[in-house]
Amino acid sequence: MMKLLIYITSLAWVSLILCSCQTVVDEEDLVISEVIDDLEFITDSTISEEHVMDIPDSSNIHLIDSSPTTYAHFNPTSLDTIRIGSGHEYTELDVFFRGERFNVFVIVEEGEYYCEGSINVTGENIIIVGKGNVSLYCSTSNENVMWVTGKNIVIDNLHMMHKNPGDGMYQNCTGRVIAFDMADSITVQNCDLNGCGLAGLHDNLGNGTVFVENNYIHNNSLGAYTDISGGVWQEEVEDHPVFQFKNNRIEDNGPGEE
Repeated sequence: MMKLLIYITSLAWVSLILCSCQTVVDEEDLVISEVIDDLEFITDSTISEEHVMDIPDSSNIHLIDSSPTTYAHFNPTSLDTIRIGSGHEYTELDVFFRGERFNVFVIVEEGEYYCEGSINVTGENIIIVGKGNVSLYCSTSNENVMWVTGKNIVIDNLHMMHKNPGDGMYQNCTGRVIAFDMADSITVQNCDLNGCGLAGLHDNLGNGTVFVENNYIHNNSLGAYTDISGGVWQEEVEDHPVFQFKNNRIEDNGPGEE
């Protein structure tokens, strides 16, 4: 009888331990599930538990398919994912940005995109990233390829230029590649900013900080970057009031270099 009582007691303790372990596992799964829910702004790719548990701040991690991308200067927030390209609701980037946009993670599918006027990126909490090789061409020589107005915006991995090459002597291409107006906390990274524009970057009016990192700025007919007061620069400077440069390749800009 005593042996039977000890056996029953042992079974009870084993059952209790198993239930406790199951409870811990369930709670961990719940935490992982909640983190994944917080990442609803990323693409529809599957996230492994291993990746999720390594994320220190899930709201600043974005995935293009299964590749994680972080943006050091982007203020974390939840974003809705939008895809631009053939087969999606929006096939052109300029059409999507015909109005203000807020809290969007825009993935531009690989390919070439042509626009008669500028792409007007206006709003707040916006990431635009090219997937693979993405080229944006402006067909109008007196327009900028892109205007950026707003706050907390990232432009990543886009090749931008005018369709027709300009002439630095006659400045027949009077648009810039990217111009900023009343913009702050903007990041331009991993982009190819190529003529015929007068300049790769242009500081127009009322801008705060624009981080310019790991870009290739080349073959613009007037200079690498300009401002509304007529300033023209061919190289990075450390004391520019708007642009903060890091690890860019800047070459062959200015008259005779297009």
